[in-house]
Amino acid sequence: MLLRSRINKGYGLNYIVQECRQQNISREQVLEVVAQLDVDWFQQALLLYQKKYGQSAITEYKDKLKRMAYLQRRGFSSEQIQFAINHLE
Repeated sequence: MLLRSRINKGYGLNYIVQECRQQNISREQVLEVVAQLDVDWFQQALLLYQKKYGQSAITEYKDKLKRMAYLQRRGFSSEQIQFAINHLE
C-alpha cells in the first residue's frame, strides 16, 4: 500500500526506497513489489513534471536547474528527469 500511495503522489523509486528503508523494509523487497506493479518511471516523471509546470517553456538555465532539482528531490533518476524535461521542449 505504501508503494502505490507514493507512486500515485508522484514520488520516484529513489525516494520510495529511502522512505521504506526508514521503516525497515529492504531495498530488495521494494524492488520485488515494484516489479510486480510494472511501473513506468519515465512516464511518472513526465506526469509529475507536467502537473507542476504545465506546458511552460524553460526560459533560463537557472529555471532548468530548478526544475531538475525538484524532480530529483522527488526521487527520479537523471535519465528520467532528462526524459521529462526534453519531452516537452
